[in-house]
Amino acid sequence: MNRLRTAHVLCLVSASLPGAAVVAQSPGASQALTSATIQDLNEAFDAGALTAEGLVGMYLARIEAYDRAGPVLNSLLWV
Repeated sequence: MNRLRTAHVLCLVSASLPGAAVVAQSPGASQALTSATIQDLNEAFDAGALTAEGLVGMYLARIEAYDRAGPVLNSLLWV
Protein backbone atom coordinates (compact mmCIF):
# COMPACT_ATOMS: atom_id res chain seq x y z
CA MET A 1 0.00 0.00 0.00
CA ASN A 2 1.18 3.46 -0.81
CA ARG A 3 2.60 5.12 2.35
CA LEU A 4 1.50 8.57 1.20
CA ARG A 5 -2.09 7.42 0.85
CA THR A 6 -1.94 5.79 4.29
CA ALA A 7 -0.61 9.00 5.81
CA HIS A 8 -3.32 11.00 4.05
CA VAL A 9 -6.09 8.72 5.35
CA LEU A 10 -4.65 8.79 8.87
CA CYS A 11 -4.51 12.59 8.85
CA LEU A 12 -8.09 12.89 7.67
CA VAL A 13 -9.33 10.28 10.12
CA SER A 14 -7.48 11.73 13.08
CA ALA A 15 -8.67 15.24 12.21
CA SER A 16 -12.25 14.03 12.36
CA LEU A 17 -12.02 12.29 15.74
CA PRO A 18 -12.87 15.25 18.02
CA GLY A 19 -16.47 15.04 16.85
CA ALA A 20 -18.78 13.79 14.18
CA ALA A 21 -19.72 17.37 13.27
CA VAL A 22 -16.24 17.83 11.81
CA VAL A 23 -16.86 14.99 9.39
CA ALA A 24 -20.19 16.40 8.32
CA GLN A 25 -18.55 19.75 7.56
CA SER A 26 -15.49 18.33 5.84
CA PRO A 27 -16.13 16.85 2.38
CA GLY A 28 -12.53 15.59 2.21
CA ALA A 29 -12.89 13.51 5.37
CA SER A 30 -16.19 12.10 4.16
CA GLN A 31 -14.64 11.21 0.82
CA ALA A 32 -11.70 9.56 2.58
CA LEU A 33 -14.15 7.52 4.63
CA THR A 34 -15.95 6.24 1.54
CA SER A 35 -12.72 5.44 -0.29
CA ALA A 36 -10.88 3.90 2.67
CA THR A 37 -10.24 0.18 2.43
CA ILE A 38 -10.37 -2.30 5.30
CA GLN A 39 -6.58 -2.23 5.30
CA ASP A 40 -6.59 1.58 5.59
CA LEU A 41 -8.95 1.41 8.55
CA ASN A 42 -6.93 -1.37 10.22
CA GLU A 43 -3.75 0.68 9.83
CA ALA A 44 -5.51 3.69 11.37
CA PHE A 45 -6.69 1.50 14.28
CA ASP A 46 -3.17 0.09 14.75
CA ALA A 47 -1.63 3.58 14.68
CA GLY A 48 -4.10 4.78 17.30
CA ALA A 49 -5.49 7.41 14.93
CA LEU A 50 -8.93 5.80 14.86
CA THR A 51 -11.18 4.12 17.41
CA ALA A 52 -14.32 2.07 16.88
CA GLU A 53 -16.33 4.89 18.45
CA GLY A 54 -14.74 7.42 16.09
CA LEU A 55 -15.47 5.27 13.05
CA VAL A 56 -19.11 4.78 14.05
CA GLY A 57 -19.39 8.53 14.65
CA MET A 58 -18.09 9.25 11.17
CA TYR A 59 -20.60 6.87 9.59
CA LEU A 60 -23.45 8.33 11.67
CA ALA A 61 -22.44 11.83 10.53
CA ARG A 62 -22.48 10.63 6.93
CA ILE A 63 -25.93 9.09 7.39
CA GLU A 64 -27.12 12.34 9.00
CA ALA A 65 -25.83 14.36 6.05
CA TYR A 66 -27.85 12.27 3.62
CA ASP A 67 -30.92 11.87 5.82
CA ARG A 68 -31.53 15.45 6.89
CA ALA A 69 -29.57 17.68 4.52
CA GLY A 70 -29.72 15.55 1.42
CA PRO A 71 -32.51 13.61 -0.25
CA VAL A 72 -34.22 12.83 3.11
CA LEU A 73 -33.89 9.06 3.00
CA ASN A 74 -35.15 8.37 6.55
CA SER A 75 -32.68 5.51 6.71
CA LEU A 76 -32.11 5.76 10.45
CA LEU A 77 -34.71 6.37 13.12
CA TRP A 78 -32.53 6.08 16.24
CA VAL A 79 -29.35 4.53 17.57
